[in-house]
Amino acid sequence: MNKFLIIYLLSYLFYFQAQAVEPQEVLKNTELEDRARKISKLLRCLVCQNEDIDNSNADIAKDLRNLIREQLLEGKSNKDIINFVHSKYGDFILITTTRDCILSITF
Repeated sequence: MNKFLIIYLLSYLFYFQAQAVEPQEVLKNTELEDRARKISKLLRCLVCQNEDIDNSNADIAKDLRNLIREQLLEGKSNKDIINFVHSKYGDFILITTTRDCILSITF
């Protein structure tokens, strides 16, 4: 019985640890929050590298999530926000690799 309780508690702990977006980051407007989450899942954490910023606990991921939410509140489109972040951090920040990035690695 104790073994199952320990496993349950550990899985519970890991579940909540994986939720990187902090409560104070969440926007009150659910439509904008959904857009922020979608954008955050398209951008790679520069520290964690194989994790999107939506799931990363790194400080830079938190800063980028806040930046996304600020720009959404200013009325920017998803594409504008992604292009802005891409222009600052380059191809590596995009989880979905672009054709140019693939070509540069190939040649």
